Amino acid sequence: MKKLLLILLCFSAVQVATTNAQTFKYGIRGGISTPDVKPGDIDSIRFKRGADSLKLKVNDANYGYHFGIWGRLKIAGFYIQPEILFNSSKVEYKLGKLNNLADSVKSESFQNLDIPLMIGTKLGSFRINAGPVAHIRIGGSSDLVNTAGFEEKFQTATWGCQLGMGFDAGRVGVDIRYEGNTTKFGSQLSIGGKAYEFSKAPSRFVVSIAIAL
Repeated sequence: MKKLLLILLCFSAVQVATTNAQTFKYGIRGGISTPDVKPGDIDSIRFKRGADSLKLKVNDANYGYHFGIWGRLKIAGFYIQPEILFNSSKVEYKLGKLNNLADSVKSESFQNLDIPLMIGTKLGSFRINAGPVAHIRIGGSSDLVNTAGFEEKFQTATWGCQLGMGFDAGRVGVDIRYEGNTTKFGSQLSIGGKAYEFSKAPSRFVVSIAIAL
């Protein structure tokens, strides 16, 4: 009788573990994103520094990269997938005197903690999903700090939404998402007491590779 109970307990434990494995997965993910910076009125800034008349404009927005962790819980044909991702990107500016071709290139880097909460469904190996994403600024650096009158004015947190699709092959998955931001990005910088800002609704494409652990 005791052996029978022990066998039943072992069978139940295996069944619970198998069920949990089928309904919950987790792993790591990483990838790149297209530039999500639109110059707005930062495209052409003119200001005075002493006797010099200077100009500042966006030169290039580099591809960003991200990496982090994810979890996926299946519920009644759907799944909920929260993620925590470190995201880094960089923007380059040209700074120089008016009518002077010898511009210097200055760069700014941004580090955010991105927290998407995706809700989706699977169709065979394919997935479709959508959900909100929070961007929390955790760091950054700027070559413009030595520019007279320069001041950063980033918001510490913004919101957006993502829509995308994915494909799973065993433990490896590939995701492509479009992201639009629903809140104003905020005044990016201030020079001489005047604030300038990027586009109020930056967007980007995000490509990721995920591995289930």
